[in-house]
Amino acid sequence: MLGFAHRHDWESIPAGFTVTELNVIMLALLSTWIGLLTFLLAAGMWIHRPFMTDPTVVAVLYFGAPGAMCLGGLVLWAHRKDPDADPGLAAQRVQSKTGIALALLAAAIVYYLIIASKKLNA
Repeated sequence: MLGFAHRHDWESIPAGFTVTELNVIMLALLSTWIGLLTFLLAAGMWIHRPFMTDPTVVAVLYFGAPGAMCLGGLVLWAHRKDPDADPGLAAQRVQSKTGIALALLAAAIVYYLIIASKKLNA
């Protein structure tokens, strides 16, 4: 939430920013946090195998990893033509790349755990 009380409450936007730029800033940060939470969930499955249940696998592979990669990709795409001179844009790009890397690592861990798991006899 940007903290807007009403639809036309544009006075609360910091000077020099537009609504789109504020949304991209939040997407970069959100990508990093979703990637980190997804990685922690995958690492928890690696360390404590009973934690690897259907809901946690679905959370990592269907929501966490694709969400972090999508948000990070949107930020990178939004700034694809901007110059690298602005330190704020460089920080957003680093946040986006970090979120994407953590999400890919989490998905790789879960896929490895699925492939390496043993079949249970019923």
